[in-house]
Amino acid sequence: MNNSNRKLDESEKKIFLKIQEKFIFDLRKNGIPFKIRHTFNSPLLHGVSLETDLNKVGLISNMDYVESVWPLLSKKYNLENMEKMEGAPNLNSVHKLMKVDALHSISGFSGKGVKVAVIDTGVDFTHPSLGGCFGNGCKVFKGFNFVGTDGGVGHSSTQSTPYDDCIGHGTHVSGIIAAKDHNFVGVAPNSTLSVYRIFGCTQKARITSDVVIRALLKAFEDGNEVINMSFGSGSSWAHYLDSRVASSISRYGTIIIAAFGNTGEQGLWGGGAPSVGNDVIAVGSVDSTRYYSKALRIHSQPEGFFEISGSATNSNFDYKMNEGVLGSSYNNEYGCKEFSSDIQGRFVFVKRGVCKFETKAINAERAGALALIVYNNKAGNAGMLIENHNINIPTVMISKKDGENILDRFQKTSSIQVSVTRGNVEIKPRSGGLVSSFSSIGPGALLEGKPDILGPGGKIFSTYPVSKGGYKQISGTSMAAPYISGIAALWLEQKKKDQGDNIRETNYATEFQDVVKSCSKPVVNLELVDGKKIYSSVAKQGTGLVDAQCVLNNRISISPNQIRLGDSVSLGSQKVEIKIKNNYDYPVTYELKHKPAEALSEHDSRGVYMNFLSSGVLSATVELSTSRITLNPKETKIIEARISPPTNEKNGSFWVYSGYLLMNRVDENKSKSPEKLTVSYIGMLGDYSSMRVLPPKESARAPYITTLKKFVQFYKNLDKLGNITEEEMVSTLKDHNYYFKLMNKEIPVLVVKLDHPTMLMTTEVIEAGTNRNMGFMFPKGINTMMGRSLSRGDIPPLGKNKRYHYILPFLGAGIKLVELKPPISKNRKYGRISTESIEHGGINFDEIVKSSSDIFTDMKKLTLTSDELDTVLYSSLASGSPQELMDFHKVSIERVNMSRRIQSILRRLKQLDSMDLADFLTNSAKKLNITSYSFDVTTKPQMLPESDMGKIKAILTKIPSGRYYYRVRALRPMGKVSKKAYTDEWISPEFVLDTSI
Repeated sequence: MNNSNRKLDESEKKIFLKIQEKFIFDLRKNGIPFKIRHTFNSPLLHGVSLETDLNKVGLISNMDYVESVWPLLSKKYNLENMEKMEGAPNLNSVHKLMKVDALHSISGFSGKGVKVAVIDTGVDFTHPSLGGCFGNGCKVFKGFNFVGTDGGVGHSSTQSTPYDDCIGHGTHVSGIIAAKDHNFVGVAPNSTLSVYRIFGCTQKARITSDVVIRALLKAFEDGNEVINMSFGSGSSWAHYLDSRVASSISRYGTIIIAAFGNTGEQGLWGGGAPSVGNDVIAVGSVDSTRYYSKALRIHSQPEGFFEISGSATNSNFDYKMNEGVLGSSYNNEYGCKEFSSDIQGRFVFVKRGVCKFETKAINAERAGALALIVYNNKAGNAGMLIENHNINIPTVMISKKDGENILDRFQKTSSIQVSVTRGNVEIKPRSGGLVSSFSSIGPGALLEGKPDILGPGGKIFSTYPVSKGGYKQISGTSMAAPYISGIAALWLEQKKKDQGDNIRETNYATEFQDVVKSCSKPVVNLELVDGKKIYSSVAKQGTGLVDAQCVLNNRISISPNQIRLGDSVSLGSQKVEIKIKNNYDYPVTYELKHKPAEALSEHDSRGVYMNFLSSGVLSATVELSTSRITLNPKETKIIEARISPPTNEKNGSFWVYSGYLLMNRVDENKSKSPEKLTVSYIGMLGDYSSMRVLPPKESARAPYITTLKKFVQFYKNLDKLGNITEEEMVSTLKDHNYYFKLMNKEIPVLVVKLDHPTMLMTTEVIEAGTNRNMGFMFPKGINTMMGRSLSRGDIPPLGKNKRYHYILPFLGAGIKLVELKPPISKNRKYGRISTESIEHGGINFDEIVKSSSDIFTDMKKLTLTSDELDTVLYSSLASGSPQELMDFHKVSIERVNMSRRIQSILRRLKQLDSMDLADFLTNSAKKLNITSYSFDVTTKPQMLPESDMGKIKAILTKIPSGRYYYRVRALRPMGKVSKKAYTDEWISPEFVLDTSI
């Protein structure tokens, strides 16, 4: 795309500014308090972000020129899923794995002339490998610091450099893409970087979605051709505004690449936005085939070296040989209790779990231990984060497998001789080149084939701030994404070389998506599946590990290269037409073979969610119209693939099955061009709409009621509770009193876990006895686009995994929804009173809305209020005092002072319940076509149309003292089989709410 088209021309800018000036004038005219955060004047987005009174949002949404109102959702950057180690250079072996070494040495590609944007924590551009400077003529030649001096919340308008001297994540990402010195070379060492800093220096720093949008638009306007985003949210959905802006940028031709996430141990549906978007390339991770690490050396026979993580404290080992002992030998397996002085001067081995790493370290240090070695209690990597900088004992982690090996040695003796190597040792893991255990597993919430591809993310050595040592080895999909961004830069360099000054007609972003997926090779599972060596699921790897040499050399286009089959209950087949075009100037011949991949399920044969991942062999039947195809130069042919779901019996249900159509070159010219290309498919056995979202009432995962006080007490004592299970946690927290007096700070809390992502979850307060609907719980009674609860394994400390469960405090207020112009529903007849009928009754409803705009609110603001409550809630839980929550409650109730006239109108309008809202949302989803299974790819810039939420209005009401119960409903997923929306329902025990003062 021409850079001039990335910005508004002067006449367009004047029009946009004039509308914004009118908007600001009208805000003042209507007495609406506001503070403008940012203005957006771009071909992709025209609007403003602002801070205002929540109860004025409804009036703002009614302004003629306001198309839509969106909440400012917060995003958090954290290090808890990343494993950091000292390491040593290993990108050369990674380049060999990815075939980038050949592109550097033989083809001479280096990313020269290509502009890559990094939206992250900033960059230490003083690093020698990153050019040592900022500005024209430097490797980091552009950028912007969106956090500046404002405390890291993203309001800064100061034009300052994106310097990173605190976190290091953005520096590491930048080095993978473009580092260049005598012994360390990134993927595209001659590309230039624009770095946009959106995160502050604290690991708990949050930013809001308008800051992400600012960075995306700035990167787009600055002419970048690739944008890397190694961050994301916990949502499994990609329908928020920042994700849609990213999608539009991609459709304008800019390649968007994002990390898929690091929740692999949590099972299916673990990927996060924005990577789950259709126009964003979602990257999972494979482990490095070779890397370097300090190691724990066992001197007893047989001698062994075991990889250790970097110390979670700032202390170093003395490197001398010392005695090592087990914590379990002192009745302290997990190290969560105080040790006796018997461990003084020794290395102590303890098991991960039960209490915080900090607690283990403090207990070991107080007893005089020389070092703490924590062995993992589950497979895969783990990061250790200790924020207490007063702890001086070296504290490292080893893997579960290495821990078991060392435990075997202790079977023969009570102590062993150990030391830590001074330098690094070479590690060649079994998992090298295979899917990393931490890499998030898909599919998308609509059964999309996510992630799209794999890149190297396990144990990647790259640049780090000079003040922090200059280099670091880190694991995460955050490392895999920039590697693919570097390959994109090499590909664009070649495109520019081939096309010269010719104006291209194709969309580079779409073209790169196609070629990078086709040029990926599926990898096998690390462990045998049902005793067989089989490819990992498409839900784990997409089309597989990228072959960079193929990406640059391939001239065969395949569409589609990802086949989304959806759900199925019958054994009927689906016919898919695969279009293959030969863009070489010589004929090519391919043989096509079908290879199944592992199938995945988390449900038993009754359809009950089991909260663990099962793997099996379930093979679809694929009939091809031909198994061999020859294409002459520039010729296009269509192959028909008829795919039938698996028929073999397997325990469980809702199996996600998948596989590959592998195209292998067999002609005499195969040495000139790529030999192998890939098409993936993914589907699910069963009716997707019958999969439960809410756990059944008999499950330990079912919703339950507790109090804020119990929550505070539980997390205070978490370290002392031992290796508590999920069932024991629920039993400890569940309240059986069911009498809550708000003025005594007895705040009822509803706790909900979700077994699957949902488009909508509602909580209504129902009056016991009369069954009268008092409205939706305020402010968290209406929640949209929620992710599955990541509640597998240990119970995390407070705030470490906010998707472990959803916490909904009840503050004695409700939301009643009314529809001003009710649509005709095909499914239900409402009999509502329309706006016109009210006017005919002598009351002008529009005047009521205008005069009472502090009561009527646009429904979309509820998510914003919910996000505000989250901050207050976790602050109250952390402090152990409910005061902040009570203050929030007081302000909320003060918003409820409505006149009798408004109450009279409310009684005359038909109130919408959760089923009405579900109908409305699913109809909107169908209009947005989000459940479409079309394989067509559009390359034209477009934004999805808005759903008409302005017709639904929310009225905040105070709920009086009385006896009530909750009705929780959640929308089940929508599939191809049913194409209908079903809901799960949970009814709580009755409880008494006393709101008296």
